[in-house]
Amino acid sequence: MTTTKQIISHIQTVSDFCKNSQQRAMLVVSGEKDWCLRLIKELAFTDYLAVSHRPLFSHDTQSSDKLSLVLGKEYTGIIWDGFSGLSPNGLGIASGLLKRGGLFLLLLPPLDFLRANPDQDYARMCSENLNIQDFNTFFLQRLVDKLEHAKDIFIFQENEDPSFNLVRRPQEANQQPVQLPTNDQCAAIDAIKKVAFGHRHRPLVIQANRGRGKSSALGLAAAEIFLSKKFKTIITAPSKKTCEAAFTHYHSAIKSIASPSSEEIASFDAGFEFLPLDFILDNNIDCHMLFIDEAAAIPASILNALVGRFSRVVYSTTIHGYEGNGQGFAIRFKETLDKHYSQWNSLTLNQPIRWLESDTLEPWFFRFLLLDARLSDVDKNVIPALHTMWISQQTLYEDDDLFEQIISLLVTAHYQTSPSDIRLILDHPHVKILISYKFKRTMIL
Repeated sequence: MTTTKQIISHIQTVSDFCKNSQQRAMLVVSGEKDWCLRLIKELAFTDYLAVSHRPLFSHDTQSSDKLSLVLGKEYTGIIWDGFSGLSPNGLGIASGLLKRGGLFLLLLPPLDFLRANPDQDYARMCSENLNIQDFNTFFLQRLVDKLEHAKDIFIFQENEDPSFNLVRRPQEANQQPVQLPTNDQCAAIDAIKKVAFGHRHRPLVIQANRGRGKSSALGLAAAEIFLSKKFKTIITAPSKKTCEAAFTHYHSAIKSIASPSSEEIASFDAGFEFLPLDFILDNNIDCHMLFIDEAAAIPASILNALVGRFSRVVYSTTIHGYEGNGQGFAIRFKETLDKHYSQWNSLTLNQPIRWLESDTLEPWFFRFLLLDARLSDVDKNVIPALHTMWISQQTLYEDDDLFEQIISLLVTAHYQTSPSDIRLILDHPHVKILISYKFKRTMIL
């Protein structure tokens, strides 16, 4: 029987491998709660974020529903306390906070127990007529399935020999350092400056998955704009926390390019300012241009109210995000832009900065949370028969392709769709699913 000391040694080996290869990895510790917590306590890890509803030793701790408060930060490790619940939105956020060379430690009850018992996150869906035991557990079964079938995830279970997992280590990664700003970021900065200095009423939409330096590019562009023409830029977002990276890079660029004295810093600060959305809506704002960061998280009614009020606007959004899907945002908000502007532009940042291009953790979370779900392509000139049927939640759990089609339809129709909707659809006892389809379910209507 493998001892706790041996397991700690194995975990340290995985952690050292991640640091040396600069690859990220997930490691699952599954067993009784006291055993999991004792094991984690003995690991001498620093700069780890703990996600839990209880303080976890000396680690910086946030509850899963407060993770938006640390957006923009990076951690060398994440410890997720699954005994506090497994929030789909929170898991999506946490995966984006882990930087290259980092380890995602997922603490879980015994896996067979987890498959059959709703966790604490289900409590938010309860009501007077529903208690936690009324819910299905297909989401949790899906989680265990994806963990057990992933070749680059390590699983250590109490009272079980973990040695078979140790051969499933991530591939050695190319450790070439990323040159900043990346080519993608440079293209974004040039496009933003074109909005600032070119013709009016030609907004720009910047899209990127997390970890691509989207917010950093906003800050670098604002610095160049201010240093060049002393033009003021206002940035807004669902919260100021989400803009921290933009301000960090703005001030760094100002200091590196202009080397301002302490007396000049205040004037430079005035060149880039955050204002809340409600303040902008209620007041006349004097600025040269407006950045709207994390636009997919902002209700369409607010975005529509801002259209036309500013002559130079940059919309920045996450393509696949916990707070709302940027794919749906791009599809639906494009209609608004087409209606109000004869010319507008868009670009996408693809190169990751926070982790390697060979990263295996991001694709795993995309598959698990269906963040990259897409509708199947069909021949629109063919008009086949339409079929309608009721389907069960178990069918969705068992048919991943069908489930992906349904999620992609929701994303396309309503851009506030988030990972938490996956759990609701699979497990809420009052959800009934009626589908109409063509082409043997390759297209959900």
